[in-house]
Amino acid sequence: MTKRREVVRHENGSEKVAKPPMHAPFLLLPAELIFLILASCSNAMLVALAQTCKTFNTIALQLFFERGKGKFRTPVEGTLTTFRAPAEMLDATRAALFVKRLPSVKWSFEAGCECAIFKSECQEDPACPFRPSESRTSADIANMLRRAGPLWHTFDEIANLRAIFGRIQKSGWVSLDFSWVDRWLDSLERTHPQLWSSAVHPDMWNVLVDLLDKIVGSGCYRLLIGDGKALSRLLPGKDAKEKDVAVTTPSKIKWKHLNLQSLSVYSEILLRPPFSDWLLSLLTSTACSRSLTHLSFLSNMASLPSSLLVSLNLPKLRRFAMHAPPATLITSNQEGAFANFGDMSAFLAAHSHSLMEVSLDGIEQPPPQMPMDTTTVSSSDFSEPVFPKLESFTAHPAYVAWLFYFSVRSQSEMTLGSLTTVKIKSDNCSYDNPSKEQHFDYTLFDKAFEALVSWQNSYRSVNKVYETLSRSKNKNSEPRRAIELSLEFVCQHGIDKWFASHLPPTQKQAPNLGMKSHSPAPSILTQLTGINTLILSFSGHFPANLSEETVNIFPDWLALFSNASNLSRQSQHGVNGSAPEIAPGTSRRLRKVEIVEFEGDKDEFIKEIAKKCTALKWVQVGGKRNNPKVNLDELRARVRTENDNNPDVV
Repeated sequence: MTKRREVVRHENGSEKVAKPPMHAPFLLLPAELIFLILASCSNAMLVALAQTCKTFNTIALQLFFERGKGKFRTPVEGTLTTFRAPAEMLDATRAALFVKRLPSVKWSFEAGCECAIFKSECQEDPACPFRPSESRTSADIANMLRRAGPLWHTFDEIANLRAIFGRIQKSGWVSLDFSWVDRWLDSLERTHPQLWSSAVHPDMWNVLVDLLDKIVGSGCYRLLIGDGKALSRLLPGKDAKEKDVAVTTPSKIKWKHLNLQSLSVYSEILLRPPFSDWLLSLLTSTACSRSLTHLSFLSNMASLPSSLLVSLNLPKLRRFAMHAPPATLITSNQEGAFANFGDMSAFLAAHSHSLMEVSLDGIEQPPPQMPMDTTTVSSSDFSEPVFPKLESFTAHPAYVAWLFYFSVRSQSEMTLGSLTTVKIKSDNCSYDNPSKEQHFDYTLFDKAFEALVSWQNSYRSVNKVYETLSRSKNKNSEPRRAIELSLEFVCQHGIDKWFASHLPPTQKQAPNLGMKSHSPAPSILTQLTGINTLILSFSGHFPANLSEETVNIFPDWLALFSNASNLSRQSQHGVNGSAPEIAPGTSRRLRKVEIVEFEGDKDEFIKEIAKKCTALKWVQVGGKRNNPKVNLDELRARVRTENDNNPDVV
């Protein structure tokens, strides 16, 4: 039985037997021989064969991906990555018709056209993109290089990814990174000045915009775009002619449904036109507002578009982070801040009912009169709970103070009802000018503490009302939640003075001149009664960046949190008296202290803390992996036993 011959019908009605494709005889060979021949082919040849027919597409590319087994993850396994991947990976993935889903894509873009610059002899290779062919003339190549400037390779990869995301049915986590492009562009100024000064035609950026469109439209649920600081130099600036810039603002209508849950903007280029227009269109679309729960910004140069934050309405937003250079915050002039306070406060207030985690760094500080100024929040209804779902807040102390003063006006017991973690960070004072010594104003930490105490007191007042209304439920006036407080000392200058400011000066014997003694006001630390865990981290290792005096007084400073310092015991009961009882309404909640970095004698340091901080139970010094937490109750009992058995100890 013979197979029916395939025929084709011409326009004149005559029939002609179709010629079999040239590769058909090869497919008639035994399978073992076919695989033996393909095994001797290079990766580039396998990719070329895969584009001849559907059969070769499967056989050749399955062999291509099989070669990477054990070396790197492949699209067959659902992963597309540059890690250890061969140069033909994108071409192979683009041609692989059987790859329908890519749950994970992590791609770091290459830059330039190195074979034309450094390795001109490679143009003898048939696969060289700069070798003229029937479909690509020398003029075409020259035009392509003229339009792409020094980024031919980058745009080639972007075009491949655009084709891949336009074909696959489903994607998942996508990360695009331009760090290699940044390094390559920075090196060009030294190695190839002419190429470094070449421009990219504005129309070329449409390819990247279209790639981003296809990524979010392919079902991507997590998108991260990183780096691109050097790349932003090539973007069309204000001087670009309007006729040369053919980038149009994307239409929101095309995004009827998105699966995008997390967006991380860690690249400068997304904050500049034309990409800032695309970003604004995405974030203000109805489809994005229905899905986005995580949004973060990280920038080292560009400032946030002024219309972005105030335009957003993301009712499902749970986590928000914004980090930028803090140099603008250590000067009185904050005009160059990454984001201004008015926009940020309006954004946080608008999303106060959904946010669970907020992290801010390097943005404009609230004005000094902010606690008494209600103009920024006049539209808020303070009978409603404020930040009822917020669990973690990390920011400059001025923003921490703003959070608590903003919340203290609310009359709802659900305000900050889920808060468990507060992290206060100082600025990096050496960021702007490392050679110039600058001091961070650590008294801002005290203002943040005062705001925290003010909120705690207002919370107790609200709770007393509910306690009176329902005494049968056994409610008390104590905060029902304990807070983990983290202090991050990024700027070294000013730390010593701030630590010393919380302790009274050493009492000295002096003749009584008839003057009344003046008792200094107690430290605000003694009023922080709702703290159960205190975490301290320093820029560098503790105590290497502190003076010897600060290290010596550190246990006394720490004891203020637990209201059990030697100073308070001496003032009430004398040197050998027992520890004072905690007054009603004051909580001995500080149970654990962590010091993230440490160099020195840990044992003696921990013993001194155990001696001074009698209400503290746990301490952990150094990293968690190699330094388990120490039970201070057991340590104190062990020391007492040793002292009882030692007759020399009085």
